[in-house]
Amino acid sequence: MCAQAASSKRSSAIPGCVRGRASARWIALPNVSCNAIAVLVFALIFCTLPMHAIAQQLIGTQTLGTQSDKNSAGKAEAFKATAALTGTVTSITVYVDATSVATQLTTGLYSDAAGRPGTLLAQGSLIGPVAGQWNKVPVPAANVVANAVYWIAVLAPSGKGVLAFRDYPAGGGPNFTSAQLTLTALPATWTNGVAFTNSPISAYASATSTQPILSTSPSALNFSYAQGGPVPPASSLSVTNTGGGTLSYSATENASWLTVAPATGNAPASLSVTVAPVGLAVGSYSTQLAITASGAIGSPANIPVTLDVTATSAVGPDWLTVARDNARTGFAANDTVLNKTNVANLALLWTSTLDGKVIAQPLYVQAYNMGGTTRDVLIAGTEANSLYALDANTGAILWQRNFGPNFSDACPGGSGVRGTPVIDRTRGRIYLAPEGGSLYMVSLVNGADLAAPLSLITVPQNNKVRGGLNLVGNNLYVATGSGGCDRQPWHGRIYRLDVAGSVPLLLNTFSVVPSLGENSGGGIWGLGGVSVDLDTGNVFAATGADRDQRYTPNAVRMIALTSSLTLLGTYEPVHPATWACPQGPCDIDFGATPTVFTPDGCPTMVAAGNKSGEFYVMRASDLAISGTPLQIMKLNLAFDPLAKGGVGGIPAYWAAGRMLFVTDSGPGINGIPGGVLGLSIAPAPACTLSVAWSVSLPDLGSAQASPTVAGGMVFVGEGSRGRVHAYDAGTGAEL
Repeated sequence: MCAQAASSKRSSAIPGCVRGRASARWIALPNVSCNAIAVLVFALIFCTLPMHAIAQQLIGTQTLGTQSDKNSAGKAEAFKATAALTGTVTSITVYVDATSVATQLTTGLYSDAAGRPGTLLAQGSLIGPVAGQWNKVPVPAANVVANAVYWIAVLAPSGKGVLAFRDYPAGGGPNFTSAQLTLTALPATWTNGVAFTNSPISAYASATSTQPILSTSPSALNFSYAQGGPVPPASSLSVTNTGGGTLSYSATENASWLTVAPATGNAPASLSVTVAPVGLAVGSYSTQLAITASGAIGSPANIPVTLDVTATSAVGPDWLTVARDNARTGFAANDTVLNKTNVANLALLWTSTLDGKVIAQPLYVQAYNMGGTTRDVLIAGTEANSLYALDANTGAILWQRNFGPNFSDACPGGSGVRGTPVIDRTRGRIYLAPEGGSLYMVSLVNGADLAAPLSLITVPQNNKVRGGLNLVGNNLYVATGSGGCDRQPWHGRIYRLDVAGSVPLLLNTFSVVPSLGENSGGGIWGLGGVSVDLDTGNVFAATGADRDQRYTPNAVRMIALTSSLTLLGTYEPVHPATWACPQGPCDIDFGATPTVFTPDGCPTMVAAGNKSGEFYVMRASDLAISGTPLQIMKLNLAFDPLAKGGVGGIPAYWAAGRMLFVTDSGPGINGIPGGVLGLSIAPAPACTLSVAWSVSLPDLGSAQASPTVAGGMVFVGEGSRGRVHAYDAGTGAEL
């Protein structure tokens, strides 16, 4: 049975712990309605959460409550407490729950007024309280008398985020919320709002003490590693003393893949935590990093550390990033459904009307738990700046998220979600950079923000994310170009962010044309953004012309960078003197994304097309030292834009067939029609490409699609006619 609460106070019990002796009981899960309550029966063993190290105190408790409680910003709450000793309060220490997002903690002490909070005796504030830790807040001196009743109050001032703390389930001592809901400080005289019985709060008031208090941040560390890829960068763990005296710490790890340095020292200190994942099997590894400080309150602090090891290729038919993988091969390695026999039976299954054109490549997640129901999910972004999740089997819209209007001067018609997002299935996240210049991290389940948007791109009305985001372990890469009309000031850049924690952090920025400052050009236009070689961690891109349609370094180049975006090398093609162009100003640059591929017996190679109609094939190691191409293939006429010539998009790679596939628009050249080209790769040591077959697709136009390889077939979308073609990858025969 269950009884409905008298009001809508938000709380949740801490799993696995209740107060009482061992017995067999029916336990009702918290936060479940009476109409649909889940009940479990099990042997309940008496347990309490770890006690905070005991220090001399005047009022309150240093024991962690079994319930996580919270209040919205601007609403205070006062909890009854009886003074144990007579003395002068100089600080109040509050345990801030791990779920808290408050950026300021205000706490104070009230006198008692006939069983309710009365007059404010003292209050203090702490900027940036640490979630999952005890936080000490100095307050002006206030005298208290043993055995007298007082009230400890807590508040996140208005606009400072939701404050979460610890107390106990209903049935304890009295506590009251404030009548005021937009407080910026505790009121001089308390006015009651709603009454509860959740006392005591996990907080205490004490006199000045020289006892140290151990505080650590962040409360947990998470690492991700794709086998064969770069090792995740080290994470920092801060150790501070929020009390008095001197705090000496010792750090202990109990996993062979985890290292912390320095292992001993005095606070404050910044510890470097590193993982050694090479050689570990695919799976999730968990341990705890113990920080101990003799004689300190809060010792030991146990920091959960998680390492997720994934295979180089995604498991199952998931399509979590543009062109499916970090190398941008466009190869559906694990698809087992489509084949040359059944592909002709493909037919329209459903349609769903969205709020704008879909320019970004849709993404697919198979068998994902969407709030209790397992679904195959399609993620699609629109030019109207919306992101959708749809049931991939029915087309039903599961959720929609709009990120605000496009800029009124956007060209052409606004960008919206143009750069393909990327999905982190393990963490249930989607990363995207829609119109507006911010990076969003939203829930795969419902589209809600998992962190506040990170302002990333300067002058966002002119600078846009046009290519897909690339997630490699904890590194997220985002590339930019102009909005399409090259409105000044604009610039091409690559951003590297750390997404290991709960909030994305900007680590590095690479400017394509640094010598020209903010108004430099050098956009990265390709559908795939940047590509990554997982064996080295190196990042590859193809860049556009500078702001004046010229070739200032590193404009109009194929470029290679380290995983931390240090420039390794570039290749600048020979530029044609003249070319066809419907109207000026025009340029002959890259509108493509390099594909990284390693044919059997050959070195790792990088290939990309240019508006010149030439296709450049380079050893990755040569590009990294500014070497020359292994091969330059003339596949089309030069033309700007790509609608009537040139070579753009993302080539697709078929390892089993030793072939690379390219799409282009226009007339083609040398007997090679514009459309779809199959390029065979010669055995080592030559490793050069030659045209194996080509098929004319005259209606690709400006809406040309990059090819996809699956089941020994090549799929291409013919945008101008709204059709999808399937070809035998080996022969080019249309299926």
